[in-house]
Amino acid sequence: MMPLTPAEKQKLYRERLKETNTEKLLTQNRKNAERRKRNRKKIAEYERKKKGKEESKPEEVLLVENAQILKQQRDQYRRGIYKLKTENTKF
Repeated sequence: MMPLTPAEKQKLYRERLKETNTEKLLTQNRKNAERRKRNRKKIAEYERKKKGKEESKPEEVLLVENAQILKQQRDQYRRGIYKLKTENTKF
């Protein structure tokens, strides 16, 4: 017989508690529920992050001309790959 995993041990423990000592199980469940309720954070309470770091990097801003050149180079590269794929797949 293989040894039990921690999850299986925990499940057996809870089943034994349910059969023998239901009061202890109920108090544990109540405490867990209170702790979850106390520590739960609502979505409305989360702070929104501001993107101040990205705005402070002027070197990342591309000029329109440079962006167009890069886009043309990318398109040419993609066309070349597409041509190679179609040529190799024809029978």
